Amino acid sequence: MMKTKAMFFLELLLFVWTVPGLTQQGPGVQVANGVELYKAGEYQRSLDALQKALLSSNLLSREEKIEAHKYSAFDQVALGFTVPAKESFRQALLLAPSLTLDPKFVSPKIIAIFEEVKSGMKPPPPPPGAKPPSRMGFALRSLIVPSWGQFAAHRKAPGFIFLGATILALSNAGRTQTVYQNAQDNYLNAKTGSDFDALFKKYDKAASDRNTASYILGTVWLANVVDAFFSKPPEPRHAGTALPPSLGLGFSPSGASLVLRRDL
Repeated sequence: MMKTKAMFFLELLLFVWTVPGLTQQGPGVQVANGVELYKAGEYQRSLDALQKALLSSNLLSREEKIEAHKYSAFDQVALGFTVPAKESFRQALLLAPSLTLDPKFVSPKIIAIFEEVKSGMKPPPPPPGAKPPSRMGFALRSLIVPSWGQFAAHRKAPGFIFLGATILALSNAGRTQTVYQNAQDNYLNAKTGSDFDALFKKYDKAASDRNTASYILGTVWLANVVDAFFSKPPEPRHAGTALPPSLGLGFSPSGASLVLRRDL
């Protein structure tokens, strides 16, 4: 009986020893060990563990890959391998373009190399079929809806200025049109004995005020379009970063309206 149990445990030991992965650390554990070894100052052992983990990168999560590349770069800088360190940083930034380093925990030498790599990387290309924004596109937007082009170019200050100016000009034009319409009705429907000269002067002044208000509205609208045309297209953004709020034209069963939206 004792011999049978001994044979069983011996066979179990041989099975565990010979099956790959049961006696070896997984790549995720190797990444964690590599980080701890770096913090302990064992840079070469840390680098060996991290590089070994990256050989099985398909078994790593995105966060583990980023950590492996980032700490590999740390190790390589510490060991004097500047060129491989730049490549490791580049791989980490491809996975996380918004990656940053905390100067409280990372040496200035490492940060300098990291920033050099980050500044030299090109932004990702636009998705297939997407057209980059153009100045003509901004101008056409503002021609349809004042300030739309400015907000599309993420120029909030001039956008709000022209939006407010257009609202005031529209309000004034509407008011003078109402005054003009009343003065015209009073003049054309005046009865015998009315002061036609006074009625005509009011009518003429109302017409002049209406025309002036129309000119002001047209000038503000045109200036808004010209300003939008000279807007600079926004810089391409990295994936995962948010854009400032933009003004868009929304449609519903009740009609069209301006909508302030945030694109991610």
